[in-house]
Amino acid sequence: MKLTSIIRVFSILALLLALLAGNLYYTSARKTALTRSHDLAAGQVMEVAKHIEGLFTRHLQSVANMAADNDIRLALQAPNPASLARANRVLDTFRSTLNDNVCYLMAADGQTLASSNRDTATSFVGKNYGFRSYFKEAMLGKPSLSMAVGVTSQEAGLYYSHPVYDSAADRPIGVAIIKLLPVEIQKEIEEPSFTGIVLVTGPGDIVFLASAPELRNKALWQLTSTEVQQVEAAGTDGSGPWASSGMQKINARRALGPDGKPYMIHQERLAGQPDWHLVYLHDSQTEESRISASLFKKAGSITLASCLLLGIVVFFLYRAATVEILQREQTEEKLNALSSMLEKEIALRTEELSKANEQLRDEIVERQNTAERLGKSYKLQETLNEILKLSLTMPSLDEFLQEFIRYTTSLPELGVLPKGAILLKERPGVLTLKAHRNLAAPLLTSCSQVNFGHCLCGRAAQNSEVVFADCIDERHDILYDGIQPHGHYCVPVLSKDREVLGVYTVYTGAGVKRDQRVEEFLTAMASVLAGIIQHKQAEQEKLDNEEKYRAITSTAHDAIIMMDHQGLITYWNPAAERIFGFTLQEAIGQDLHKLITPSSYHEDAHAGLEKFQRDGQGNLLGKAIEVTAIRKDSTELAVELSLSAFHFGGNWAAVGVVRDISERKQMEHEWARLQTRLRQSQKMEAIGTLAGGIAHDFNNILTSILGYAELARDEIPTGSDSQEDLNQVIKAGLRAKDLVAQILAFSRRTEQELMPVQLPLLVKEALKLLRASLPTTIEIRPRILSEDISVLADPTKLHQILMNLCTNAFHAMREKGGVLEVQIDTCAATEEFRTLHPDLQHKVFARLQVRDTGIGMDPAILPRIFEPYFSTKKKEDGTGLGLAVVHGIVKSLGGAIEVVSVLGVGSEFRVFLPLAPTASAPEEPEPDTLLPRGSEHILLVDDELPIVQLGERMLTALGYAVTMRTSSIEALEAFRHQPDRFDLLVTDQTMPNMTGTSLAAELLAIRPDLPIVLCTGYDDTDLKEHIAALGIKAFTTKPVTKYRLAHIVRDALDAKENTGT
Repeated sequence: MKLTSIIRVFSILALLLALLAGNLYYTSARKTALTRSHDLAAGQVMEVAKHIEGLFTRHLQSVANMAADNDIRLALQAPNPASLARANRVLDTFRSTLNDNVCYLMAADGQTLASSNRDTATSFVGKNYGFRSYFKEAMLGKPSLSMAVGVTSQEAGLYYSHPVYDSAADRPIGVAIIKLLPVEIQKEIEEPSFTGIVLVTGPGDIVFLASAPELRNKALWQLTSTEVQQVEAAGTDGSGPWASSGMQKINARRALGPDGKPYMIHQERLAGQPDWHLVYLHDSQTEESRISASLFKKAGSITLASCLLLGIVVFFLYRAATVEILQREQTEEKLNALSSMLEKEIALRTEELSKANEQLRDEIVERQNTAERLGKSYKLQETLNEILKLSLTMPSLDEFLQEFIRYTTSLPELGVLPKGAILLKERPGVLTLKAHRNLAAPLLTSCSQVNFGHCLCGRAAQNSEVVFADCIDERHDILYDGIQPHGHYCVPVLSKDREVLGVYTVYTGAGVKRDQRVEEFLTAMASVLAGIIQHKQAEQEKLDNEEKYRAITSTAHDAIIMMDHQGLITYWNPAAERIFGFTLQEAIGQDLHKLITPSSYHEDAHAGLEKFQRDGQGNLLGKAIEVTAIRKDSTELAVELSLSAFHFGGNWAAVGVVRDISERKQMEHEWARLQTRLRQSQKMEAIGTLAGGIAHDFNNILTSILGYAELARDEIPTGSDSQEDLNQVIKAGLRAKDLVAQILAFSRRTEQELMPVQLPLLVKEALKLLRASLPTTIEIRPRILSEDISVLADPTKLHQILMNLCTNAFHAMREKGGVLEVQIDTCAATEEFRTLHPDLQHKVFARLQVRDTGIGMDPAILPRIFEPYFSTKKKEDGTGLGLAVVHGIVKSLGGAIEVVSVLGVGSEFRVFLPLAPTASAPEEPEPDTLLPRGSEHILLVDDELPIVQLGERMLTALGYAVTMRTSSIEALEAFRHQPDRFDLLVTDQTMPNMTGTSLAAELLAIRPDLPIVLCTGYDDTDLKEHIAALGIKAFTTKPVTKYRLAHIVRDALDAKENTGT
């Protein structure tokens, strides 16, 4: 065979081999790439399905936590404004931790009682969703998840439901629901790594969510009539008919689109939802075209290059065959060169093919990394859900922070040490250590307060960014002896508006490099922590405010009452219980107007309530008005009412402050009475002043009468009629003296002191005065069982006791008349008496009893009759002070008072007073021969001549030398002339130009040892204190009898001699 023929055959075979090799490479590589692509798509669908199932589990746990809350259960057991308000706060708490959701509570009849969207236009409150499958299943005791189109919002949503059990936990009494917009799932199915259409389908393969929006709410495959009925019965996707998506299902793995495009079907059932699937319609045509184009380009290039090189070889071989043998060596060299070039080209194309395979492997790795990120995202969601559960189980912020740092530093995914801390900003520019785990003891002090910008935590707070350190570097401002090498992540805790709330720091081993995934994990946890901190701080502030307002309202003196838009009482403070008599349990839920408003006001109150329900307006709002209210015992009282309106739960409500002004009204009435009494008192004061002056002058007259009568009696033979007549004159004078003492007491010119008082005599005189003021229909019966009963008291006060008790009896018998009996006797203290009055120690008491046959008193009010201002009388009949004054006087005298009363029969008051100490009988006036006498020289001074003359006769008769003066000025001059001549000064107090005390002061200045006797027309405490300060030892009141004068003069002189002066 010729060389050229051999070359032709060789060229054809080489070409066929090159084409066959290229085809085999293309077919094998295409099959391998398609298989890997389909496996990766199936794995990706499985990972996304698991992630969606993780979301389902997390939110089912959240709704279970919500259903277990005590306030949720109480709102179902006892729905009222207060319990529903607390339930709404729980729903708001769960709403704040989840985005794009509604939390609501349904009763056993399907009615929505509370909802977090209650204040929006699409509020669920009052709606009945009992037809929903998630409600029916929960009421059967099964937690449920449904994907459905909302009746109110017309939006696709995920409905997580859980039964709420009664206290015994044996039967559902309602359902707690969280509705979530499927935002997270929508993000998952729109993942860019998907090449095709991703859908979530429900019963009947109705498309619930889709990466292609036009397919939503359509039937993925054509439905039969039976399947349509089944979908409608499920009640999740609204009502049909449902348009077809245009997809045709060829078999379980393949389908054709409306445009004939082929798709591979990858489908995963969502766990716990038997009729719900995640469907991935993998665009096989596009994927095959992409893979084929890539492989065909590479294989074709290699084949074309091979053919081109073979053609060149054949050309040169053919040319070589036509030349001479001499050129063979040259041809062989060129062939070798071309062969080397071919090898390089093949190596180059092989390298490109390897790079294509490497690119394909990189794409597979990228998809595996995407699946890994989805897994980490699921782990993060699981961790955040656990943190939310911790926040719900620990109401205290400090306890939660401590548990948060313990839990998060134990997560193996972070690879951090079990050591960390949380610092919160409690005041501007300063972080305060609130929780820690395994911090060294020195740090507990040095890190208790950290300024912004100081150390790592302070820098994180100041710059609002994560600070990382892999060792102890120059940024560590806080150091201590023995510190161990370590690293840090210091993560700022930021609110939504990026306000720094604090810093969350964890420890790492020394030399650990910064990991972006760990940092993102920590930042996500810090973001959730910020929301929980703000929520718990707001809750604590709300609780503090509630406690503060509760403390204010519970201790307020005024009644504070709240009512809802129906006029029903929702709040009733302790002052309201005290003022109106109704307990909190009796008042809550009652109609306010029917409870405490007089029936005459009911019509106006009803009209006002209707207006208030419409627009929150009312004639009484914003004003303080005086109205009449009703107590529990049906008695009326005057109150001052202030009303304010506020909006609560979508309706108008009102709060009222009610002040009991009955006492003020009584005080106003009493003030008017006091004004009248003041004017009367001013008149009486003028009369008293006049009476005091008259009494003083009258004492001077009595001094003359008694003195001269005594002198005359002493000069008349004993036993004669004239002596007896003079004795009667002296007795009358002494009675007049007592009368003057009463006049002086009336004018307040003498001190009201306790003294022995003959009770029978005082009662007789008081009853004589009382008889004239009582009507003849009332009979007075005095029963004085002993005439010798003396008590230590102020006569005026005793008179006041008797008059008040008798006046009280008169009021009880005013209408029908009756008998007023006043009895006086003595009684011994029995064991029963001592039990009733343990503070009284006397064995025998004087007893004053005042009885009447009047209307008597109700036993219920007997304990209050001695309270100030308490009275059952009409306003014009008394002030409510009479019996209180009696009680006060009796107590001040060391006694006791008792009362016995029978309604319709009468009352009896018993006053017990200690007996006065037994006094010796008054001495009979001594005969002149027995009176103390003397021979000293006395200076006698009085501006009344008859009195000074009388005194001179009495003293002269007793042996004294007397110099008398009617002028204090003259007496002073006489004393100055001969100061040693006089042994004693006897002077009147009230004299013109110079009083007795002034004269005494002048004389004592000359002779400090001079004894002085001062006489006055009245007893005065201020005067006694003044003469004691001057050094005057003797003091007596007019009129002065001879007996009294003899003793007081002798006593003064003897006192001087005993002191040796």
